[in-house]
Amino acid sequence: FKAGGMLGVTDSAAALQNLSKLWMPLGKRVVVIGGGLVGLELAEFLIARGRQVTVLEPGTHPGSELSIVRRWRVVEAVQAHGQLHLQAQVQRIERKQVLWLDRKGQAQSTDADSVVLALGAEPDASVAEQLQALTSVPIQRLGDGASLGYIEGAMHTGHKAGREV
Repeated sequence: FKAGGMLGVTDSAAALQNLSKLWMPLGKRVVVIGGGLVGLELAEFLIARGRQVTVLEPGTHPGSELSIVRRWRVVEAVQAHGQLHLQAQVQRIERKQVLWLDRKGQAQSTDADSVVLALGAEPDASVAEQLQALTSVPIQRLGDGASLGYIEGAMHTGHKAGREV
């Protein structure tokens, strides 16, 4: 049986949020690989739950998918309460540490009980390509099938495609 469901705990987002402050299936020292939207927001979430968080971002601009104000706030929070390393190139993930190169090419290691891969997503056109192979009807790629973005962008491209029919 499912105790969480019977107690109504798993039906409540607020209850789950509060429970995540008491227990999570992650160690005390967490390395997040990827400093985009997902990586930074996860880091902020984990920091608020008492984790020691290090974010390793391979690029030069963290959180580029975030709006500017949100980006400033989350980057500031991660830098103030965790560590954020830009141009970090992960070399190896070991049992209790992550080995990486810093922006100067110097070898670094960070102790880690848990490692989360939060590297960026890529647009996926595979479904559109498979459908196009089956028909002569033009297939249009929309949303994340064309380019990554927020739901507003996907809705806009869908609306535009619908108007053009």
